[in-house]
Amino acid sequence: MGYPNASILAEINSLKVKTLKYLPILAALAVGLTGCGKSGPAASKGDTLAIVNGEKISLDEYLRYMENKPQMRVVTGDGQVAAAQVADTVGFQSLQDLIQQKLVLQMAKDEGVLPTEDDLIKEIEFQKKLRSTFMSDMTRIGLTVDDIRVRLKVDLARERLLTKNITVKPEEIDQYIKDNPQAFTTPAMAETLYIFARNEDRRAVVEKELARGQAFATVAAQYSQNQSPDGSNVYQERVIERMPVQFRAAIVKAAVSTQTDWIRMDDGFVKFYVRNKTEAKKETIDDTKKESVRRQLAIQKGMQAREIDKTLLNKFKEAKIDVKYDPLKALYGDFDKKLKETKSGATGS
Repeated sequence: MGYPNASILAEINSLKVKTLKYLPILAALAVGLTGCGKSGPAASKGDTLAIVNGEKISLDEYLRYMENKPQMRVVTGDGQVAAAQVADTVGFQSLQDLIQQKLVLQMAKDEGVLPTEDDLIKEIEFQKKLRSTFMSDMTRIGLTVDDIRVRLKVDLARERLLTKNITVKPEEIDQYIKDNPQAFTTPAMAETLYIFARNEDRRAVVEKELARGQAFATVAAQYSQNQSPDGSNVYQERVIERMPVQFRAAIVKAAVSTQTDWIRMDDGFVKFYVRNKTEAKKETIDDTKKESVRRQLAIQKGMQAREIDKTLLNKFKEAKIDVKYDPLKALYGDFDKKLKETKSGATGS
């Protein structure tokens, strides 16, 4: 549902200043559709995760490595994938996220706004109206229907806490739509494949194969030196305006079913094959989109009117949290000590 991706935990953990600059937690915590949670069918720790040339990787190995993974791949502002150091271990961040999810749901129950099962069914239908591929997008990244319902429940609870007693008038919705036409325009898009060559020799091999009439996809699968995760060499960014400038210019220039010229990069060369392109077009403003706008405006008002972030922080500090899992016990103990040392609801020195 599109909440800003930030976390008050960064403020808590650093404690480098006396003043805690509280962030709007219920709109900022990354614990909703992008947060942590169970995924996929139940599995026992003795299960085999994968077999590599006859050698097994167990679920035990996977879970232990994931708990302590020191780096994560992230997408940068220009659409590139880069490695980033984690602030805490992935396992500890996941623990924090799950605790915060529980506290958000408890707060929603206390205030009488906890989503019901009927609410979740309606929310799934609403999201599908906004984006017809909503469910398939979620299941493609490994979520089950139950996972989606759990995460939507947290999102809805957070939204309802923020927007309780908030009113948005129809004229405010109309004015927002009038003032933000770009928000209701489907951007120009392109579906492309790519080939990456680290040096001139590999580039020459690629050119030779393409000149022989080999399909771009076939050459990409065999000779590209930077494969996509699924091995298809489909460039994941489809919105042209979000592509890196040098990619954007070449792809805009190329006709459908043609290749771009080679584009020089710091570590090699890349060229694209344009499968399809669509022009930008205005969207139809229906009742579903108007309701989406109403909810966004209500959230903005709620962030200004309510100090739910402080309430949640205090609830976090007051909660009785007993971490049973030995590898995370010490980490949580240190975190809890720092958390309780901060002034409750502090806004000054």
